[in-house]
Amino acid sequence: MFGVPWATLLVMTGIPAALAELRRCLPASMSAAVAFLIGYFVAMLGIGFWAARRVGAVLAVGALFLYLLGQFIAGGAGLESVTGLPFNTALLIAVGVIVAYTFLGGYLAVAYTDFV
Repeated sequence: MFGVPWATLLVMTGIPAALAELRRCLPASMSAAVAFLIGYFVAMLGIGFWAARRVGAVLAVGALFLYLLGQFIAGGAGLESVTGLPFNTALLIAVGVIVAYTFLGGYLAVAYTDFV
């Protein structure tokens, strides 16, 4: 219930702010021949290449953690609504299924089908 207004506010304010920042930073990043986010950190923040890689790695791990957390919670909530199990039990089952799917090569199968 509270997610839609916040998401709307983020879209209404976040996208124009991001575009304004992009317009401000684009000339500098184009002159530095930046092709990846790491190159942007090096060019715009003035930090070394290895420090920029560390910053990028921390950002990527944080984003993946939040992505997985969302998958776990959505799986638990869906299983709870379908089966009527308590949320904690449904969450543990969903986490087990997602982890087992990953270890058994589920994402590899998705990568193969997306490639084809």
